[in-house]
Amino acid sequence: MANKKKIHEIVTKEILTLLDEGTAPWLKPWTANDAPRNYATGRRYSGINLWFLQAMQVVKFTSPYWATKKQVEERGGTVREGERYTPVLWFKQLEIEVEGDQPDTTKTKKIPIERFYQVYNFDQCDGLKPREEDEDARTFDPLEDAQKIADGYFKREDAPVLKHGASGACYVPDKDIISMPRTSTFHSVEEYYSTLFHEAAHSTKKDTRTNRIAKKLDYATEELVAELGSSFLCAESGISRDELIKNQAAYCAYWAKVVKADPTTFIKAGREASKAATFITGETA
Repeated sequence: MANKKKIHEIVTKEILTLLDEGTAPWLKPWTANDAPRNYATGRRYSGINLWFLQAMQVVKFTSPYWATKKQVEERGGTVREGERYTPVLWFKQLEIEVEGDQPDTTKTKKIPIERFYQVYNFDQCDGLKPREEDEDARTFDPLEDAQKIADGYFKREDAPVLKHGASGACYVPDKDIISMPRTSTFHSVEEYYSTLFHEAAHSTKKDTRTNRIAKKLDYATEELVAELGSSFLCAESGISRDELIKNQAAYCAYWAKVVKADPTTFIKAGREASKAATFITGETA
């Protein structure tokens, strides 16, 4: 572990140096292509449908595409037997002509119309082809050492569930699920692993892992733990860090400002991040 601890110390020092020098704003490392969309039209859902379908993608599905049974069948596909639909709300203002306030006059009146439709996720169907924009998506070539760390963690019997297809990245504690955008939406393979390791670090707070949850860290400190843990794992897997470290430092800079009232917080977060990273790699902290 001496070598790993040395790596963690070097990364922490590097980030602290960048914080002292000032950082650019943090940039989200993926595009927003995984927001729920209609398979037939490509149109993004909005309002309550957006939030509800996104929640379903986080816990159940990997695809952002949804369609009615009719839309699926019109495109040569079938909904698998036994699959349950998800309801979506369709809302429109219908304009009609009604009698006006004066004799022989009319005026326009808007009547709200609401309908519920039953939609199915692409994952629930057979025979549907990927949409054209997905066929043109950038290829993803895993980084051997980084993927080895990820496989070692997610293939454990007690590992969190990893799902792809969301419009953002998050760890859902009550479901023990890590939800990620599809690999093709990330700006680089390095950013993909940096994000994956961040969420993996969050998942180690579970009581059956490092039990960091018992320490009741505030939100800002927990975010520092996750990003520092990601930085440590990226360094351990040999990921090229010229640009990546700048964005990691930018992320840490934001949360460091939040907790600046306690100058020891960054060091405490680093200590917890080291425990998270060593747990993920299968070692003991």
